[in-house]
Amino acid sequence: MTMTKMDKIRDHYDNHDTSEDLASAFEAGIVAEESDTADDPMITTSLRLPRSVLQALRQRAAAERIKPTALMRRIIETSVRPHPSSSETDPVAELRHVIESATRALRSLENHDAA
Repeated sequence: MTMTKMDKIRDHYDNHDTSEDLASAFEAGIVAEESDTADDPMITTSLRLPRSVLQALRQRAAAERIKPTALMRRIIETSVRPHPSSSETDPVAELRHVIESATRALRSLENHDAA
């Protein structure tokens, strides 16, 4: 009797401890702990995009090794986040953003290489 793909997946999760994988995902920011969103719960919404935009989004997300939905959320959150007037920029905030993005990308790569 051959195992189907679903049987293999079930067998894997029935017989392997995935707590380290989940902890790594929390650290990398790939998934959020429930307590992180308790004050501002996540909701689900539908978004219509041109096919070309979605394809570009998927390519960018793949390059960053994150899910397209995580990239969409980051782009939207960044665009609605309060920021200094257009005539002023906060170099410290910009630097923090660059460092956070680089750190997430590095952790994602490290986790991917370890897998």
